[in-house]
Amino acid sequence: MAVSLSERDVEAIFENLVLGPLGYSPAQLDRQPDFADYVLLERDLKIAIVEIKGWEAFHISDNQRKALEQAAGYAGRHRCKNIMAFDGRVMVLAECQQDSISVLFEIPVDTADPVDELFYFTEYGLSKLPGKCVFGMYLILHLLFQKSNKSSELKKT
Repeated sequence: MAVSLSERDVEAIFENLVLGPLGYSPAQLDRQPDFADYVLLERDLKIAIVEIKGWEAFHISDNQRKALEQAAGYAGRHRCKNIMAFDGRVMVLAECQQDSISVLFEIPVDTADPVDELFYFTEYGLSKLPGKCVFGMYLILHLLFQKSNKSSELKKT
């Protein structure tokens, strides 16, 4: 029997990932600000705009691109270049660059097999040992924040 979850159900999955294994606090997850599904915050700095779609929506060829374009539209309003799209099974992280979108990572979150290119964040530091992909996602989100933070520091000087 095929699983069928609504966009609201996928939002609940995303919230559980972000507030659970990814380690964000509820104050770092802004829900539906100015039409975006979510904005991830770090010290009140917007680090990513998130667009949620229904379960396995990215199996249809154009849906992932459309979700990223929708997030990019919201990113302009929020002055944030990092965007994410999530369909309950795949997390896509991308960056808006003027009139284009560059996909940085596409991560399956429902697999027991880790993605080879990722390191995992554990309580002991970084590890290359197999673990759940969501810890790799935390590291990627952390790196995106660091990259955004450095570029905003450079603009201040």
